[in-house]
Amino acid sequence: MKKKLLIVTATAMLGLVACGAGNQDVIPSGGEKVENDVAVKKLGAAVTKTTTGKGLSVEAKSFALRAKVEMNAPSLDINTDIPNFSDFLAGSTATAQAGVKWETMSVNAEVKNVTFKAAVAGLDGRSTNDLKASLNFAETHSFNVNGAGSSIDSNATLKANAYVANTTAYLDLSDEATFNALKDLGMQLPFKAAGKYGMSAQAQTFDGPVGESMIESVPMVGQFLDEEYLEQLVSQSEGMVSAVKYSDTRFGVKAEMGLDKILPMMAGAMGGMAEIGGGAAAIDMSMLDENDKFDLRAGMVFDTEKGLESIAFTLNAKLDVTAKEIFGAESGLSAEDLNKKVYSVDASADIRFEFKVGEVTVNLPANFNDYEVSKTQADDGREEEGGEINYSDLLA
Repeated sequence: MKKKLLIVTATAMLGLVACGAGNQDVIPSGGEKVENDVAVKKLGAAVTKTTTGKGLSVEAKSFALRAKVEMNAPSLDINTDIPNFSDFLAGSTATAQAGVKWETMSVNAEVKNVTFKAAVAGLDGRSTNDLKASLNFAETHSFNVNGAGSSIDSNATLKANAYVANTTAYLDLSDEATFNALKDLGMQLPFKAAGKYGMSAQAQTFDGPVGESMIESVPMVGQFLDEEYLEQLVSQSEGMVSAVKYSDTRFGVKAEMGLDKILPMMAGAMGGMAEIGGGAAAIDMSMLDENDKFDLRAGMVFDTEKGLESIAFTLNAKLDVTAKEIFGAESGLSAEDLNKKVYSVDASADIRFEFKVGEVTVNLPANFNDYEVSKTQADDGREEEGGEINYSDLLA
C-alpha cells in the first residue's frame, strides 16, 4: 500500500513538470491571430481527417525530461502539548520547536535517448482485419522516489516493440532488463516472464472507417469530436490559450502557463501529502521572488484538410519556497525549520511529436511464429458485425 501511494504521489508531482526546455517555440512563428473558438472547433475536423485517412504515423522528434522535485509536509509530534496542527498554524508557539517534524517526498528523474515511432495503416477500412500497426520504443532513464516509508530506484534502458496484424496484437517484451525494470517501477504486468506475446480477437466490421470507431473509444481523445465539449474547453482556458491561422489550411493553438496558474495546482497536489504527514499550507505569489520561475508551453499544429501535424511541450521551472515564507518568522519554528524548503522544483523538458497522415510504412516482422498467442473468449460479448470493440482488451 505504501509503495502504491508512493507511485501515485510521485506521478502527481511529475505531472507538474513532465508535460511540457528548449529555445524553439511549440508552434511555428507567423500566422494571423484568430479567436480561440474558431481554431479549436476546427480541431474536430482535423482529428477526423487524421483517423479516417489511409494511415497515420507518429514520431518523437525530441523527448528530454529532467526533474528534481521535493515537497516537505510539516506535522506535529503527538507528544507535544499543542492541541492540533491548526492551532500551530494559527499562531500557537508553545512547543513548536520541539514538536514539528517533516515528512518528505522527493523525485529525481531523467529521461533521454528516446525512440518512439508508431505507424498504423488501414484506418480507412471497414474491418479490424484491415489494420496493420507497428510501434518501436526505447529510452534510458534514471528514476528515484523516496517518501511514505518506501522508495523506488530505477536506472535502466527500456526497449519494446508492438504490432497489430490479422486482428492480433503482438508485444515483444523479450528484453530481460526491460521486463525487470518495469517490475521495479511497480507496474503490474500480465506476464510472468520476459517474452513475446500476442492476443487475437474476432474481426469486427463497421459502417464507417474503422479508425473513426477506434478514436471514439479512446478516453479523452474522442471528446475532441464533440463540439459542445470543445466550446466548454475554450471557455475554461481564457487567458492561457491563443490561436493563429497560417496562410494555408493550417491552424496553431498554444497554451502557456505561468506561476499564477500553476500555484493552485501545486496546492491541490499537496493534498496527497496529507496521507504522508498532515499536509502543508498553500503558497501564493507574494511568497515568491525573482529567482522563482515557471514557464510551461503546449502547442498543436493541425491542418483542416490533412489532419494533425505536430504536438509539442516545453517547460522551464525553478521554484523554492521555505517554511519562513509560508508560516512566517513568528510561527515558533526553529531557525533550521524556517529555512526548510516546503516546495522545491527544478525541472526542464522538451517533448515534440510529429504526425504524418496518408500513406505510411508499417514495419512488421517476417512472421510471428515465435510469439505465444492467446485468444479472446468467444462469449465475451463481442458482436461479429457492427459491434463495439474495446481496443485496450487486445493488450490486457
